[in-house]
This record gives sequence, structure tokens and C-alpha cells, in this order.
Amino acid sequence: MFVLSGLLLGLASSLHCVGMCGPIVLALNRVSGLKQNGWARLLLYHSGRITTYITLGLLAGLLGLGVRIGGWQQWLSIISGIMILGIYFVPRLGWFKGRGINFQPITSRISQQMQKRTMLSSGITGMLNGLLPCGMVYVAVAGSLAGNNLFQSAGFMAMFGMGTASTLVAVTLGGGWLGKRLANLSPYVIPTFVCIIGCLFILRGMGLGIPFISPAVGASCH
Repeated sequence: MFVLSGLLLGLASSLHCVGMCGPIVLALNRVSGLKQNGWARLLLYHSGRITTYITLGLLAGLLGLGVRIGGWQQWLSIISGIMILGIYFVPRLGWFKGRGINFQPITSRISQQMQKRTMLSSGITGMLNGLLPCGMVYVAVAGSLAGNNLFQSAGFMAMFGMGTASTLVAVTLGGGWLGKRLANLSPYVIPTFVCIIGCLFILRGMGLGIPFISPAVGASCH
């Protein structure tokens, strides 16, 4: 259930990814489309992006390891749920408008790799793209903190990445027209799913004895 929630969050987040990453995906295949090595380049791009997400999940899992060893697993799930809700909704209240981090070095490298148009550069572009600032990725990393082990944390982020990739592949096939239609749904779908996932994490940590949703303390929680 925990890893599956990463896929659901990824599917919802993919509507946001269409607007942010859709142009990059379209640009990767602008010359050859999906003919020749286009599909391979697209696969390498998404594989690189998911690899970065898995790495972030492992780092988050390591961060939460000490908390789990200390017997605070239930509280970690509750805190992760609160973080998921906070990371997404607090910035939309207009708070924390301070100076952001400069990601120009990453965007410059992405541009350089895209100009090479090689198989290797497609994978590197995906890996670098996974490091760009994205509220939905931050939400997913907060969720991966609550994994019972490193495999769950990494699996959560892997499923999140695959969920986002599905719609981006559809945009590649449907072009800009489909991308615009899907992006218009994001203001409605994404907040709903973020609320659901965040509340599920909080319930998971409360140990209310509800099977699969809020198992009793000491029960298996997957």
C-alpha cells in the first residue's frame, strides 16, 4: 500500500510535469520524432530521471533510519503526512518568498546535453532534470521518509517516477495539444491527491486498527 501510494502520487503529479517537463520531452524527439532511436532516447531520459528519484528516496530512507531505530516509526509517518500537506499548500499561501536557490548550473548542463542529441545525453538529461526544483518531487521525498526500510523508500520514489513518466509519454505521442489539455486539469486533480496521500500517511501513523489504511501499532504496515 505504501509503495502503491507513490504511484498514485506520481500519476497525479504527472499533470504538473506536463507543464514543467513536457517541453523537454518534446524537444528530445523534435528532429526524429519516435522513429529510429527516438523510443530508446525517451526510455533513457525517463530511466535517468527515475534513477535520480530512487537516489533521493534512498537518502530520505537513510535519514529516517535513525528515527525508525529509535522506535518512532508511527510518528515519522504522521510527520511525513504533515510535511506532504505543508510542502504543497504552505507556499500557495504566499509565505516564504525569500530568495531561491540558483539552479542555473543544472539548467545550463541540461541545455548542453540536449544539444548533443545522443543516447547517453538523453539519460544524463533525465538525471539532471530530476534535480530541478519541483514541489511535487519534494512532496514525494517527504512521503518516502516514512518507508519501513530503504527498499520501501526507494520503491516509493521509483513508483512516483514511473507514474509521472506515463503522462509524459502520452504527451510525446499526442504533442502540445494533449499537453495543454492535461495541464488544465492539474489545479483540480493535484490538490485532491495531495490531500488524500497526506491524510493517509497521518492515518497510517495513528495506528487506529483500520486494515491497510491505519494498522494497529505493531502490525505490518506495507
